[in-house]
Amino acid sequence: MTTKANKLRAMMLDNHDLFDAIRLTPSQRAAVKWIRGLGGSVTAKHTASHFVVNQTQASATLKACVTKGYLVRTNKGDPTGGQLWLYSYAL
Repeated sequence: MTTKANKLRAMMLDNHDLFDAIRLTPSQRAAVKWIRGLGGSVTAKHTASHFVVNQTQASATLKACVTKGYLVRTNKGDPTGGQLWLYSYAL
């Protein structure tokens, strides 16, 4: 294996708790890569439509990506008085 790969393996062994905390599931990784590629902000509704999942599932995936530091979440406010969260790439 390459030197870079071996360095990464050593870092993972020494910092396994950190790596576990930031590791993405396949659906989270897909969402982050999609949002990064868009270069803008999306809502859970937009994400649900793109990935053909329900809005609750999309929201949970996006929130997990925020917690792990890959996305940022901004409340733009819904015109009806509720909350409208926008998610964008954080890195």
